[in-house]
Amino acid sequence: MTDYDKAEDTPWYSFADKISKITVSDGVTSIGRYAFNGFKSLTEISLPDGLKTIGYGAFDSCTSLRSITIPSSVKKLNASPFFNCTALEAITVEDGNKYYSSDNDGVLYNADKTELVQYPCGRKFANFIVPFTVTSINQGAFAGAEKLLNVVISEPTETIDSMAFYGCTALKTVTIPKSVEMIGEKAFSKCDSLAEIYYTGTQEEWNAISLRNDNESISVATFKYETKGPDAVRENIQSEPQQTTTTSPAETESIITREDVVEKREIIPIILIGIAAVILVLIIILIRVIVKKKPDTE
Repeated sequence: MTDYDKAEDTPWYSFADKISKITVSDGVTSIGRYAFNGFKSLTEISLPDGLKTIGYGAFDSCTSLRSITIPSSVKKLNASPFFNCTALEAITVEDGNKYYSSDNDGVLYNADKTELVQYPCGRKFANFIVPFTVTSINQGAFAGAEKLLNVVISEPTETIDSMAFYGCTALKTVTIPKSVEMIGEKAFSKCDSLAEIYYTGTQEEWNAISLRNDNESISVATFKYETKGPDAVRENIQSEPQQTTTTSPAETESIITREDVVEKREIIPIILIGIAAVILVLIIILIRVIVKKKPDTE
């Protein structure tokens, strides 16, 4: 399928407000750039097995689309394929895909979950913890998620790409870890309700971050340094029944930083050593009892 410079160049754009269902034919291996951009009545789309590429902004602003399934054959998703799909509640990746994955919340990641590709911005829950496997939040990943109130970004996230949280108009708090090195252009633009930013590092470490242009919502928010965020936020996130992931049991807990995980891992060897010591004492006692009861053969 051809790439297009803008949505209006597609041969079917005149039907954009009328089409509610699309079935892409078998044999199609690529959906072009801006192919279905602005199809505001589109509620359902079926993608064929054998599809390999979905172009930049292919489904941008399909504001009635509620779910989509990515075939196992897809190898490349260009930036912002579902940007501003404000009704999108779940993205599902078929089993067997070697390049992308999804979790129980319908969030789209790369295969090993180091990149958060797309949060379904029509998801009805107000809180979200970025899994601690993620190192990059991709371009436009949360853009238009108007129901989000609180987001906790976990270590070891290093990059918050351009327009990552653009237009999250209800977002009130964000927890940002000291592992972040770059915040892209317009990453927090149009976040008109953003009141507090909790940063796990010092003010000096924050000042060292590469903060790109047009992040006006950050500049007016109140900063709190060297904190993991308010307990109430973490408790609210834990209370949401769909806030689960499939990568690790630890991710279903309120894990904010890698240090929290390390603390738990350090406790386990101590417990094991204690158990081993108790067993050793019992063995010594048992040996002594046996020796005492041994008959005198002399």
